[in-house]
Amino acid sequence: MSDVQSSFDILVLGGGPGGYVAAIRAAQLGRSVALVEREALGGVCLNWGCVPSKALLRSAQLYQDILRAGDFGLKVAEPGFDWSAIVKRSRQVADRTRRGVNYLMKKNGITVVEGRGELLGRGKMGVKGENGELELAAKDIILAVGGHPRAVPGLEIDRTSVITSREALALPELPRSVLIVGAGAIGIEFAYMLNSFGVTVTVVELLERILPLEDEEVSEELHRIFTKRGIKFITGAKVTSLSREGGLCRVTVESASGSTEIDTEKVLLAVGVAANTEGIGLEAAGVETERGFIRVDDTCRTAAKGVSAIGDCIGAPLLAHAASREALVAVDSLCGLPALRPAPGLIPGAIYCEPQVASIGLTEKKAEAAGFKVRVGRFPFRPLGKALASGNTDGFAKLVIDSGTGKLLGAHLIGPEATELIPELSLARWLDLDAAALHRAVHPHPTFSEAVAEAAADCLGQAIHI
Repeated sequence: MSDVQSSFDILVLGGGPGGYVAAIRAAQLGRSVALVEREALGGVCLNWGCVPSKALLRSAQLYQDILRAGDFGLKVAEPGFDWSAIVKRSRQVADRTRRGVNYLMKKNGITVVEGRGELLGRGKMGVKGENGELELAAKDIILAVGGHPRAVPGLEIDRTSVITSREALALPELPRSVLIVGAGAIGIEFAYMLNSFGVTVTVVELLERILPLEDEEVSEELHRIFTKRGIKFITGAKVTSLSREGGLCRVTVESASGSTEIDTEKVLLAVGVAANTEGIGLEAAGVETERGFIRVDDTCRTAAKGVSAIGDCIGAPLLAHAASREALVAVDSLCGLPALRPAPGLIPGAIYCEPQVASIGLTEKKAEAAGFKVRVGRFPFRPLGKALASGNTDGFAKLVIDSGTGKLLGAHLIGPEATELIPELSLARWLDLDAAALHRAVHPHPTFSEAVAEAAADCLGQAIHI
């Protein structure tokens, strides 16, 4: 490490979708930049999260399509799958994505330092790596240290029988049964994927419904669809104890209806994310935290002069694309350009089960609670020609508008390609458009996007196809 330049304009700690984007943006603005990463460029998202999980989900979707090939007039003899090959492909996808980030670092002249970084105060950072230790200095430091799966009291993670999403992404073989603790985005995606390959799946959720952050109608629709596929949900419940016996985990689940014991091969914890703030010198640098996350202002600056923070380590919405946007905000602000963090209601969410779920802005209930006089427009996918032709008819589009102004307050989609449809509604929120504008915009036929236009029309009492 002795040959590494020691002084830079900006130091970035963490190479995930927040950190590497911050590094690139700073280099674009003419700053000298070093990025410190302890494990692998791309962070959890590219290596053990967003990207490899989507590869597994794609395999699950294709397998399910093959199983119903007869519905499309196709003949398939003895459909099956090779789990090890499925996992291998997902790792190859992650590896290729990581190599792309490495290329971007070199292209933009960014110094990458491998090792564990720690703030030393006064614009300094110590780095410990396999090749020794060094001290780096910079006028500004950006923390993009990410997070890790949150633990559950009484459920010790042994990474064999009680696992996190990281182990679930590379299971050496499929278990016969899995109990998933948590029915948020991660838990639901794994529930869909494992169920698609024949695993018996039970999901336990502490709150009263699955996907508790989504609109209530969307949660109910997905609950209905997944239950029909054989996934069991226990909501308003918590796991109170776990014992191991004969290669199985015996889990006790308590709810309002009583206590239940469930035997399962694996327990997958998917109850949220905790920030990676331990051992990085926050106190020494004067960086403040709140409920375990780093406190920042609207430009992503912390209480410590010269230290900014972005991504999962600063808390909700805990999304890769939010981290990337915060990276641009932090760097632009440091470089004297106008920049503010987007409000949470302007950041879309996406869940890649089948049917997909995507949303932005306020749910119907939250809009009402905020004092808006709400009007709702809905349109199911079932009547659409594209949905019928593709054989994907589950779900609906739901728009929530202010009845006085017609402005879009929230959009909630469950159905085919919902994650590809949400950007239009994200743009509508950014531009403060009303339902009439969404209705007037011409949507090609036949497409799934017609559901958005029809839902906007329904807000105005002008839906045509229902």
